[in-house]
Amino acid sequence: MKPTILAFALLGAAVGNLVLAQSTPVSPPAPQDPVQSRSAQSSPGTERTPAPLDFTPGWADVAPTVEASCASCHRAGGIAPFALESYEQARPMAAAMAEAVRSGQMPPWMPGGRTPPLRYERKLTDQEIGVIVAWAEAGAPQERDMTPSTPQTPGQP
Repeated sequence: MKPTILAFALLGAAVGNLVLAQSTPVSPPAPQDPVQSRSAQSSPGTERTPAPLDFTPGWADVAPTVEASCASCHRAGGIAPFALESYEQARPMAAAMAEAVRSGQMPPWMPGGRTPPLRYERKLTDQEIGVIVAWAEAGAPQERDMTPSTPQTPGQP
């Protein structure tokens, strides 16, 4: 069976993107704070627990993650089935976005957590997932709400 051009292109892209963090063999990185660590990314299809937030995020909180990790495919003419280039495009897709990042289906990233660091990784931190999920669960507001989500009870005199 002859390899296809697509197979060669995928292999070339994978080899071209592989960049070791050091020139010597590396052992798995030491555990880090999972909120900050991109190595905490689960395998696709694995449920993720988003980081809790003490505010309701607005589009300005979600947009940088969407731009960095989603819009290269989710754009007009892109390979994704819908665009996420603006609030108006993302708002109706908020529930689907939350489910996709929570389940690990998006962004698509096949290498496992023990893979050496790669250039152009498509991983989200638990914090980024938490912001998208909280935004969607709040009805995808355009503006941030800094009101605490749990009522504060005054102290006893």
